[in-house]
Amino acid sequence: MKRGLDWKEISRNELAEHLQSARIIRSQAVGDTNLYHCIHGSGETIAVALPNGNGLLMGMARSVSPTLERRKRNAEAAASPAGK
Repeated sequence: MKRGLDWKEISRNELAEHLQSARIIRSQAVGDTNLYHCIHGSGETIAVALPNGNGLLMGMARSVSPTLERRKRNAEAAASPAGK
């Protein structure tokens, strides 16, 4: 499985929800920006509270290799009533 860095801009409310549901390992203020290293159900994330009120959520995205994805689709097709 390949892993790559993924990020998305989120609203202030989404940032607050993420921080409430995650365990914050450490935090640091850098100027007007606050950084939070979090452990969440989906893994580790870095949440950034931006000065404009929005947030940025960064984490490692998992991508399934094409071979595994093809096997998964074939197994699902064989298990479905139309595939029998």
